[in-house]
Amino acid sequence: MLLAWVVLPLLLLAICAGLGLLVDAIGGRRLPGALIAPVGFAAAILLAQLATLAGAGVPLTAALVILLAGVGPASSLPWRFGRPDPWAVGAALAVFALFAAPVVLSGEPTFAAYGKADDIAGWLASADGDPNGLALPFAVAQQFLGGEAAWHFQPYVALLGALLSLCVWQIAASDIDHTRVGSKSAAPLDPRSRGLVAFLAAVPALIFGYAGLASPLVLGARVWLALAILAALTAVTVALSLWVARSQSPAALSAFAAALLGCAVLASANVGLAPYGSLSELRQVNERFAGEGPALIVEPDPLATRYFLRDLAPGGAVDPEEAGVPPSAAARGEPAEADQIDYRAMLEYSLLIVPRSPEQSRPPLPYRRVWLGEDYEVWRLPATATFRLLFHYPVGGPGAATGLPNCSETVGLGLLGLANQLGAPPEDISLVAAAPRRGARLGPTIAVPVDRASDLCGRHWDWIEAISPAG
Repeated sequence: MLLAWVVLPLLLLAICAGLGLLVDAIGGRRLPGALIAPVGFAAAILLAQLATLAGAGVPLTAALVILLAGVGPASSLPWRFGRPDPWAVGAALAVFALFAAPVVLSGEPTFAAYGKADDIAGWLASADGDPNGLALPFAVAQQFLGGEAAWHFQPYVALLGALLSLCVWQIAASDIDHTRVGSKSAAPLDPRSRGLVAFLAAVPALIFGYAGLASPLVLGARVWLALAILAALTAVTVALSLWVARSQSPAALSAFAAALLGCAVLASANVGLAPYGSLSELRQVNERFAGEGPALIVEPDPLATRYFLRDLAPGGAVDPEEAGVPPSAAARGEPAEADQIDYRAMLEYSLLIVPRSPEQSRPPLPYRRVWLGEDYEVWRLPATATFRLLFHYPVGGPGAATGLPNCSETVGLGLLGLANQLGAPPEDISLVAAAPRRGARLGPTIAVPVDRASDLCGRHWDWIEAISPAG
């Protein structure tokens, strides 16, 4: 938490301030103090983007950005900025705290809007591999800090909100006459009102993210639409805040602030914090089984397949939709169950990552459990098979891993074997049934010949399979 919420923001702020001072010196030392860090942030993106386009890797790009940021303070001498306005600093800190609150109060280094903005997975993967645009300053900081980038995402977003508030602070201090009645100009805003306007301007971004509005928009070519909507919301908020503030009515300004913050509170009621424990386990799986893919994670989650399990090559990890799961089970928020996956498609994957749940059945018999965590299990397909899986009969139903088999179907499976309809001679076929598990302990498997299929009736099983020796 200390690395994420203290060290990362301070490092990025130092980089932005240094580059902002360098831009100020190059431009004739005319930048307002409140814009030093925001302009430096834009300069960091530009420098890093040019460096990466020129073929420099992320480590070399990070070194270049840090070097130029260090030149900035020396180029700005003699120092012309006085003490920062406490209301500007206070507004930026308040915005940072507003963005940080849901995560910091949870006590875990996680992030918000989990399950609402699938682009987070792609953004993290980009920042970790081939960053561009907004991900570049983040990637530069990660080069020096290390650690899991996902736990640094929310502090980075909070810092962007704080930089936005500094920009709005300067807009509110502009000499532009925002309101005019007849020929009489409105009085300039006092620092306290400017600070409130700067704080309120960042609230739409929070509402936009927490309410899940980005989810259907920040995808592919439509990213511009999401940015346009967010920019419009922010501009309207700034305009309304300035108009209310210049009305010289404290009551009106307080009512407007309360209404906007109320919307933020309502949006954050379902903030969607990412499950730190589960995602940390997926990271452990990624490190332990790197290169042993392809892998199938039974529960669909873009963060798992596109980021946390990215090293399970060749092929990485895929979600159940690609393995034949019915669309209703593959829908987001509805965990798939192992028995809902076509067993022939499942056998294409050397690793299975299965959530630990009473509703999860045991994977087909060729797989062996090789890792057990609090939230997930990892099952591996042996490199050399000792038997062939001829047929897999899932016994459990929706919401239940186990169940009583239909006796006529069970006996019918035996009859198919006796009639030589399962692809092997009847004497080579065995019917294997998996007993329900008890907690973390797997239930035993019981094998009977095909002519004794009725012995499996009347008992609860995970599944019943027909197998024959390999070769």
